[in-house]
Amino acid sequence: MNVNLKSKELIKLFQNNGILTPSIAQKRANNILIDLDGPVTEDLLSDIKQIAYEFPNLLRHITVRNNTDKPINMAGLLKCIGDEKKFNSNFKKFISFKVESRHSEDFNLDYGTLTHVDGINLVNTDPNGLATFNMAQNLIPAGTRDLSLNGFDLSTMDLNYIRVRNLALDGARNTGFAAMRGKERLGSLSIQNRPLDNEVQDAITFVNGAPNLHTFGLRNVDLRGMKILEVLRNPNLASLSFINTNISSLDGLEFWNGKLDRLSLDNNGFRIEDVDRLNKFRTENNETYVSFGGNREIQAHLNATSQEDFSGKTYLSIYESFTNEFKGSINKTNALKFLMANKYIPYCITDAARVRRDARITLNPMFLDRDSDLETLDFNQDYLVGGTLLLTVSQVEKLIALNKNIPMNISIRIKDASELSSDKLREIYEKIKITDIRMFGSDLSDNQRNPYTPIEYVRARELLDEVVSGIDPKETDIDKFATVYTRLAKSMGYDYSAIKSDTTAEKRHTRDVVNTSRNLVGGLSTGQCVCAGYAETLRNALSLIGIKARYVRGKCFDDPDYTSRHAWSHVYLDNGQGEKRWYLTDLTWDDQVTARPENRGQYNYMLLGEPEFKKNHQVTYTNFLHPSSPDAYDRVLLRRAIEKADKRYINPREGFRKRQEEKARARMQEEQKRKEAEEKKRQEEERKREEELKKKSEAERKKAEELKRQEEEKRKAELESISYDGLNSLKNRRDVIKTELDNIYAILRKAQDLPIEKQKEYRDKALKIEEEIQKMNNDIDSYKDKLFTKESKELKSDEAKLAELRDKKAAQEKAVAEYKEEPEMPEPKPMVEVNKTYLDEAVKTRVAALETMIASREAVLIGYGDKANPNREQQLQEWKRELADIKAGKIYDSLVEDAKQNEKSDLKIRIANREAMIAGRGDSLNPMRFTELEEWKNRLKELEGAKEIGKGTDKPQVRKEKPVIDPELDIQIANLEKQITERKARLEELSVRENISFERFEIKDEKEIEEAIKKTEKISHKEQKNREKEERIYSQTHLSNALRLQTKQDLISNERRIRSQHVEDGLLRITNRILNRNDEEAPDWVKSVIEFGVGITMKARNTLDRWVYGEDKYDAELQAVRNSSVVITKETPRMEGNKTITPIGQKNVTLTNNPKLKTKDPNSIDEKDEER
Repeated sequence: MNVNLKSKELIKLFQNNGILTPSIAQKRANNILIDLDGPVTEDLLSDIKQIAYEFPNLLRHITVRNNTDKPINMAGLLKCIGDEKKFNSNFKKFISFKVESRHSEDFNLDYGTLTHVDGINLVNTDPNGLATFNMAQNLIPAGTRDLSLNGFDLSTMDLNYIRVRNLALDGARNTGFAAMRGKERLGSLSIQNRPLDNEVQDAITFVNGAPNLHTFGLRNVDLRGMKILEVLRNPNLASLSFINTNISSLDGLEFWNGKLDRLSLDNNGFRIEDVDRLNKFRTENNETYVSFGGNREIQAHLNATSQEDFSGKTYLSIYESFTNEFKGSINKTNALKFLMANKYIPYCITDAARVRRDARITLNPMFLDRDSDLETLDFNQDYLVGGTLLLTVSQVEKLIALNKNIPMNISIRIKDASELSSDKLREIYEKIKITDIRMFGSDLSDNQRNPYTPIEYVRARELLDEVVSGIDPKETDIDKFATVYTRLAKSMGYDYSAIKSDTTAEKRHTRDVVNTSRNLVGGLSTGQCVCAGYAETLRNALSLIGIKARYVRGKCFDDPDYTSRHAWSHVYLDNGQGEKRWYLTDLTWDDQVTARPENRGQYNYMLLGEPEFKKNHQVTYTNFLHPSSPDAYDRVLLRRAIEKADKRYINPREGFRKRQEEKARARMQEEQKRKEAEEKKRQEEERKREEELKKKSEAERKKAEELKRQEEEKRKAELESISYDGLNSLKNRRDVIKTELDNIYAILRKAQDLPIEKQKEYRDKALKIEEEIQKMNNDIDSYKDKLFTKESKELKSDEAKLAELRDKKAAQEKAVAEYKEEPEMPEPKPMVEVNKTYLDEAVKTRVAALETMIASREAVLIGYGDKANPNREQQLQEWKRELADIKAGKIYDSLVEDAKQNEKSDLKIRIANREAMIAGRGDSLNPMRFTELEEWKNRLKELEGAKEIGKGTDKPQVRKEKPVIDPELDIQIANLEKQITERKARLEELSVRENISFERFEIKDEKEIEEAIKKTEKISHKEQKNREKEERIYSQTHLSNALRLQTKQDLISNERRIRSQHVEDGLLRITNRILNRNDEEAPDWVKSVIEFGVGITMKARNTLDRWVYGEDKYDAELQAVRNSSVVITKETPRMEGNKTITPIGQKNVTLTNNPKLKTKDPNSIDEKDEER
């Protein structure tokens, strides 16, 4: 229905004389622009309401622009839109609301009246000022998650008042980001269209510490020279985007391994050399989406490499990777770009040189051309090594038959699971290593092309076998289809966690399952997948029972705002009337419907016709889709098939688990049998080997034992032969040789008197003797070791004997200490057992007597009362005690004696009667009578000689002997202690190693000997002269000479002589060293010059002393001499003989005429002087 517009703003927008028709609305699609040149009018609000009812999609994206020079009150407009969103059921989706103005008042609105809007975009168009936005007073709807700002003072904003999680900062005029409050709550931050300034730096600093941020992006921000991947170090980030930022460094890329679900590096300055590093990152992070297209240098390199056409197979493979959304063409100018962007696209191996070697595109697999021959093809080319080769099952079998090893990863290429069973894969894998299995087809997306590992594929294929188990190939198509459909629908569920991305954890989980939730792994192994997983699983399951099915991609609604993709199936089966048709079916939606108990068995999207199905599956992107049936499958036939499928439903995972358990049990049993057989075989072999060894080695064992015995005897004999006499003999022999060596040493010490030949002869002889002595020392040490071993064993034996003797002595001492004299006891009589019959009669008789006596006594005591005798009372108590003891089983000696007497009396009577009987009847009696008579007599004898009580016979007491201490023990212990001490001393001596030091003499020739003699004589002569000089100098400075100095001139002359001699000696040393001479005395003219110079120096010094100190030094010294108190202050002379300084210290010598005081001899030298 048309809408007649009244407001000038919308008439200007839609034109057509203000009539908004459906075609115009459809062309405009989903947005309107409201240009306000004045206040909001009622006509505008009325038009908005009409559009909301007739064309609500136009209000999904609303932009309001203030073109005036003053603020406009937009509150009514917001309320109108909000009311429509709240009350108008047609107005379902409100995506964005954008305000463009140069006035801050236009932004500070109560956006809460909008009820619900996904995102708000505020653009300040004032080029000279920043806008502010008070979030505390101006509410934003709770459902709003996106906020975009341009030209705002961010320092005044506080995000704590709103629930915005995604912030976009556009333009170069946003400032104050560092002071913005509440930004820690953000989950996503993007900045675009501004230079690299402090605001961007502040944002990067914030990103590195943001606790909840998972997405960060920069677009059109010049990061030239910055290593942004290394600068960022927030491990919570899961998505990074740097587009058109001029970055050229990948430093820090490896830090993001395992962390990102997306990395966009498009339109930057990366070089072709960086491709290898990016490829490595893509390999290590297979599920991470990585894009780096548009990099200028890389693109230039690809263009230079694409001068020639590629194989037609390569072009076709690239084309099949696209859906009909792709409207371009594939040619040589863009083929490499597509291959680099999508690592799942295979290409023909004939193009490998340009693709892998020249363009460095190394992740894409290669397939063989139809004309390629496996046998002749050279796979050892450098650019092929390490690549992935796609082979069909038949090609792999041919490669196995050729027994050809190729340096590439082998991947099996199949269209669906029917082409490769799990058993076949196991068979192939045992013969050749298979890296992975990949499915390729024009219908499949990259997620289905993602490679399966052999283990993943085997498990998925066996689960598919469970899905189709029990289905007879002869069944109708609808029965087979319904059974598979039902089993999958009931055993799978939609994985909503695979499409969530609000947090870092959710984004990373989505990344981890991005492929498994969309191929066979998720739905079959875990029962969780998304629509692509449903469709792919159904397609492969149907292929196993001979039903064709295609994987279809598209959108549910033909709506530009509906960006989500969906997947369903296209199935080819008999329509029940003998005609094959293609039907559309959506297992995902049927599973979600039937998941509710009230909808069990209701499959609303199963085998529908195209018109009905396209009501909510409006867009199809799959190429070359077959025409679909216009009618749905017969619902009656379908319902019967579903009922049959429900009856034979099995859970594939449960069946797989049971089958695996059965296989595991069978394997365990088989393994157990194998182990038992192996163990039995091993035991049998071991038994045979032992028997053979027993037979074979018996003689060897005896021989070895005999050898061992002989060696032991030999060792013992050798050890016994070791003695100290042998050791002394060795030492004596060595000492004799040592004496000879000492004589040679004495000769060599005077070698200077011998010719060289003689010296060498003596030296060689000495070396031989030294070697012999050293060898003898080693022999002595070895002999000592053996003797040490012998002594150690004997020492241990002696110590054991000593300990034994000490223990024996201690035991004897203890016995003596504990012994006590025992009194002599009479020999006891044998004890005889008492007959129990007579003992019982005696007990009964005594009990009766005691009871009578007790009764009588108690009566007596009662009659007498207090006058009763106390002894009677005491006797009564004794009777009662005896009665109680007897009843308790105690047997008194008196009872035993009574029993014995009764038995003896009885025996005597019986013996007398029996003897009388024998005398009367004689031999006619039974012999037993005689035996009994003999036994009675023996018993009577025992009783008459027995002890009074007891059973059995006591053993006679043996008198103990008095213990004594063996005196020999002390002697033996003392001898052993002395022997042990001596042994220890000998062991100490034996532990000392033999060591003799040898002298070494250097052989000199005759010339060297003569020079050494001359040098020695020269040194001796020089030392003699130096000693004379020292004596002369000492005599000049001796106290006695000093005492003879009587005048001032004597003092001056003496000092001049000493100083001149010192100068002369120093000058000689210098000239001899420089000129390499040995002069002992200077020429006379030199001496004259020295004396003159010394005299002038002394005179000048004396004059200076008089001027400084006011006195003459020589006068003071002369006065001291005259007063008999001499102070020797001459400078210390240098002694040339031994190159040391001999000091003559200051001495005070007092001369006196006192006879009582001893006078020191001036010519004598005391001990201290002598030492000096």
